[in-house]
Amino acid sequence: MSTAFRGGFAAIRLCTAALAGLLALVETSWGVSVTTSTYATQNSPPTTVTASSPLTTVSNPTSISRSVRSDETSPTTNAAHAQAWGSATVTSSGVTKSASGNGWLNTGAPTVKAETWSSSASGSQYIVNGPPGSNVPFQFQSGIPSSLGSLHIIGPGPDGTGYDITQQSASDIPLPAVLSMKRTAIPTGNTFPANAFDLNFSLDVEVTQGVTTTSIFNGQITFGLNGQTTRVGDFQNSAFANLLIADNQPDGTLNAHFTDQFQFPGASVQANVPFDLTFIASMKMGDGSTADLGSAASPNFSFLNQPGIISAEGSFTGTFFTTSGSTISPVVPEPASLVLIGIGLLGFSGMARRWRS
Repeated sequence: MSTAFRGGFAAIRLCTAALAGLLALVETSWGVSVTTSTYATQNSPPTTVTASSPLTTVSNPTSISRSVRSDETSPTTNAAHAQAWGSATVTSSGVTKSASGNGWLNTGAPTVKAETWSSSASGSQYIVNGPPGSNVPFQFQSGIPSSLGSLHIIGPGPDGTGYDITQQSASDIPLPAVLSMKRTAIPTGNTFPANAFDLNFSLDVEVTQGVTTTSIFNGQITFGLNGQTTRVGDFQNSAFANLLIADNQPDGTLNAHFTDQFQFPGASVQANVPFDLTFIASMKMGDGSTADLGSAASPNFSFLNQPGIISAEGSFTGTFFTTSGSTISPVVPEPASLVLIGIGLLGFSGMARRWRS
């Protein structure tokens, strides 16, 4: 094989690698993403019935919502239910994201049953328009700014949390309130794995532009049973003490609410220069992905003492935005870039054929 011939194929490999890299960039640089999962199961001998929506991520440059639910499908009773939904929207002034879910166990037989759910919303790279060299101030808050209207559970963002009302059934428990976390009492005399009814919320918000990173919030809080509350990161910071007001009782009862329009530290972004916005809001009950009863279901999950419905639910919405009048948009490679790379690849291919001949 001649040196020119080998060089031609090396050029093709280089171009192919560049195309693959660009395609990967297109795949990963969507403006917003939502990830959800639900799992509901019961053991009604001789069979175990399970319904699940596996961990799934959907993305879009500017707006995406996903709403899923799992109800075990026994012909005699529906004992376990789980719902999860999320929404993420890029508006002209900022980015709004919501993560929500609820799950419940009906009373009565079968007594061996379980449910779990998880929801999260995340994003990628953006650019804000403005005079060259100028800095644009941004702020982050819980809920949505008044300019976007009134926040509600039903419908897509930015003023909805992503719940699809067509999935609602007349026998469902009420939907959670916006900006809240709630759990019923978990009666003693039942057996289930540790952390099965833990409600967990985590929030990570930071801005990176060039070599500068501004951290806005990074923390996690878990409401366990027996009144146990675990705070990590900024949830231990007294500056955020009023972000989430919670009453976690020893019997498992939880009533908590996020302060609407709670103001976090702000960030300044240079206009016309892409910046990475890490904005990940996540909420889950249990492990969020599986509560498989398995072949030895009892006594792993067993609810012999259940005088009422057991449920856990929550919803959070946050907005990163500017009131400067500048507009924000996601950075997504344009189709023209793909066309130019394709033409380059064809050109190298033609060169290789000439070298070979």
